[in-house]
Amino acid sequence: MPVYLHIFNLVIDKKAIIQKYSGGIEQFRIDYEIPLSEINQEDDELFSLGQMNADQFDIDSLISVSS
Repeated sequence: MPVYLHIFNLVIDKKAIIQKYSGGIEQFRIDYEIPLSEINQEDDELFSLGQMNADQFDIDSLISVSS
């Protein structure tokens, strides 16, 4: 299944989530409501988080979780 592009997309490799995100892929899906969202999506290798504005991404939270 492809991921569709929105105005701003943050694309994250699932390998990085497995290695760095507390709780791994399953927790990432829950935290970003991947199964319920029409904007946040995934395919076999990537997660795509979509927002209307780039400043809506919680980059600091992702960085602090992965440190």
